[in-house]
Amino acid sequence: MNKPLPIGISDFKKLRESGCHYVDKSLFIREIVTASAEVNL
Repeated sequence: MNKPLPIGISDFKKLRESGCHYVDKSLFIREIVTASAEVNL
């Protein structure tokens, strides 16, 4: 059974309770912020 994508759900609690996919990108965001790259695409 495939989980639905959380299209249009911006409330974190509702997203978790709906059983949708969730990807935590916290560590990725930290990498981008601390990167010394001139441009991030």
